[in-house]
Amino acid sequence: MRSPTLLLILSLLFPLPAAGIRIPPCGGELTPETSLWIEFGLEPDSLPWLSDEESAVLVNEEPNRMRSNRFAVARSMLWDPLLRYRTVEGVRGTEIPVSRGRWRFGRVTHPISEILYDIVHWADTEELSATLFFRRGTSVLCQLSYESRNGERHPLGYSRRTSFLPLPR
Repeated sequence: MRSPTLLLILSLLFPLPAAGIRIPPCGGELTPETSLWIEFGLEPDSLPWLSDEESAVLVNEEPNRMRSNRFAVARSMLWDPLLRYRTVEGVRGTEIPVSRGRWRFGRVTHPISEILYDIVHWADTEELSATLFFRRGTSVLCQLSYESRNGERHPLGYSRRTSFLPLPR
């Protein structure tokens, strides 16, 4: 007979296979399928944005600020599954042009639990976007979710358009 306690302990010890790292739980209301459009009723285009180059400058110039840390975490987590496929060779080396996506950031309140989350959102131009939810006022990552630009949910790390697996102050 399987012990629920043993299964719980094992699930905490082993990382999420699709994300490659373990994400600490912050609340049961966030899942890998959480949608800014559906659960929060938020259109990400209404959030302030930065180009990938601007976010990199922010991280380099202000490495100890919480917003910089969140962008660094987001870029690191999304590089292999998504961002590296959006790069081009530019004047300053490898870059991701605004025509291929942009970073959005803000703060959202869950409509049921009323818990506030700081978010970093990669708004991809090829329909797959990703949102990282952080515990408000910290750099603790609560959840990473992927979805299409129209709010349709995708299994974690999958885009129909590609064949690869993929801050507030």
